[in-house]
Amino acid sequence: MRADMVPVPGRPGEFFIPSAGVVNKANETFEDAVFDTIETATGLLTAGLEYRWFDTSTNKNLHHQNYGSQKKVPSHHELKLTRIGLYVRQIYAGTPSTGDDTAAIYENGAIKFLLGTRLVSKGPGFKYPSGYGLYGVSTENNFSAISCGIPSVAAAPLLAETQDINDKIDLDATLTFFGQTWQTTTTMPTLSARMNATFLLHGTIKKPLGV
Repeated sequence: MRADMVPVPGRPGEFFIPSAGVVNKANETFEDAVFDTIETATGLLTAGLEYRWFDTSTNKNLHHQNYGSQKKVPSHHELKLTRIGLYVRQIYAGTPSTGDDTAAIYENGAIKFLLGTRLVSKGPGFKYPSGYGLYGVSTENNFSAISCGIPSVAAAPLLAETQDINDKIDLDATLTFFGQTWQTTTTMPTLSARMNATFLLHGTIKKPLGV
């Protein structure tokens, strides 16, 4: 008796149908985000200081990253990217982040995002509201809840064109603090403590069944 479907070795989600002589691929599709988190230094932000997302996942857990190998979405995954978001985390380790430090990253950090060598988007941090995070103020001492935009996924801006990403394309995302020499006052901002900043690639993810 022949099997109705036979898994194709080494090709996740693909099944050979003997009666039809064809190979079908079964996929799972869901909405989610691929993301990574960087850690800033404390103190004066020197001109030209750059941080890179998707560069290392060593010792990071699910609340800080969920991508695959360096600069890649997880193996066999495809992402139809619809929006890009920056979220400065409100807690670093066990310490609440200050409003001044949070604002310094949104206002003084510049983002550049490329797929391979192709530029997708660039601009100041406040250009990338994530739709996640806190809103308003807190009555706790030394804590201010500040977010970029309102915490509404529906309100976060969409890309003009959907970007197709697979596990063969490099994710190149940077946060850079450039100098301010054109201004009358050129002093760079200072962070009072270390901070975490998460970069999110939100869209529709497709992966083979069984992966």
